Formats: sequence, C-alpha cells, structure tokens
Amino acid sequence: MSVLREIHANGWRVQLDLAGQVLHLEVPEFVIDLRGTPETSGPLLPTPPANPSNPVSAGTLLLKAKQFDDGLFAAAEIAAQQGAGRFSGKAALLRSLAATLADDEGPAASPVFAACELGDLRISPHPSLEPAVRGVVDDFLRDALRSKPLGFYTWTPALQAAFRQDRLLQGMLPPEAVTALARALDRTEGGWLSYDACLRLTGRLTNPAARGSLREANAPGPSSRPPAPTRAIWSSGCSATAPSPRGST
Repeated sequence: MSVLREIHANGWRVQLDLAGQVLHLEVPEFVIDLRGTPETSGPLLPTPPANPSNPVSAGTLLLKAKQFDDGLFAAAEIAAQQGAGRFSGKAALLRSLAATLADDEGPAASPVFAACELGDLRISPHPSLEPAVRGVVDDFLRDALRSKPLGFYTWTPALQAAFRQDRLLQGMLPPEAVTALARALDRTEGGWLSYDACLRLTGRLTNPAARGSLREANAPGPSSRPPAPTRAIWSSGCSATAPSPRGST
C-alpha cells in the first residue's frame, strides 16, 4: 500500500508517494567545551570528565561498564580457547578428540572435525570422512542465525572462530553420536577432566548448563535403559553466542 503525503499551497494540491523514500540522518560530532573557550573544544573524550557541577549520567556509566565487561569476556574467551595455567583449553580437548577419532568414520567424528575446522585448528579428517565433515560445516554456515558472530565475537578472527566452533558444538546430536562421543572421551587421556573443566568454566562465565551433558550420557546404568536423549557436546544456559554467541556444549 502506498504511503501518500498531501500538500496544499497557493491553490495547488500535490500528492507525494513516499513508498520509495529513503531517509538520511546525519548527526554532527558533539563537542565538549568544559571552560567555554574555543581553544578547549574538541571531540568526545575517551573517559567521562570529572566535573562536580555536571555529574556523569547513569547511561554513560552503564555504557562504560558494558565496554569493560565485553573486553573482560573477550579475554576470557581467548584464554578458554587456547588454555591458561592448569586449564588445557577447548582447542586442546578438540585436538585430543580428533586424534582419538582419526580413523573413525562413526557419528562422533563429523561434528568434532567440523568444529576443528570452524575453530581454525587446522586438523584434517581422514579422506573418507571429508564429505561428511564438509556437509556439517556447510549446513552450519548456511544458517546465519547460528553461525554469524555477535557482539565482541566480531572483534578478531580468533574470537569469530571460537564463536562458530562453540555454536556448532551447541547443536543437538542423535543418541548414537552422544554414545560414540562419550566412548571417545573414555579413550582420550584426560578427556573427561578437560571436558568437565570446559563446562565448569562456561557455567561460571554465563549460566549453569541448561541441558544434560555427555557426562550424564556416560553414567553407568542397566544395559536395558533406553538410548540417551539428544544432547549437545557443549551445554550452556546462554550463548555467545546470545551470543554471548556465549556458552559451549
């Protein structure tokens, strides 16, 4: 439906169709002049000015706090990926799992090697597995709502890679893949310790896990119990992704 604007002037009546109108808004940079002299004028300051007669607004303080939080979480995300201190890191866990699954063509291998590719870990799967891994990666990247980095994850290529890696690992898996991944962690030296550490860190940075983990799928029980429900590899109550595409399986 057309958007019309009607103008009456000097005996004329003009109708304008605004459907194709494009608005352009330009806001000049605000200039702060604390002493009221042209010599002190300049662009916005990187920090709020200390002026008791003109206190800083709560909105400005909240913006500064948000910038600090984003920087802190970005640094924590890089450290979680690369490892720091006694924490081996998510990249090390994925490399170990990839080594365990190097000759495996089962349902656990595709998501692990796909996550390695998205995380820029430069680990190639067995040639026979390449088509399956490529299919997982391509399907994920086609879904922009899942794969597009948000917020501070757009700052650097390393943060973008960590976002996509973790977002893929937040996807749900069929029961057979859950069981196969749990068995792969059994065969990986220190696998469960690293996996549990990743989930604890993510839970403290964001929220406790919203779904069951692979640890629960590996819990001992009667052989007649039903197959494990679908789970993600990384589980978290919030995402980085939403982040913060953030959180991990």
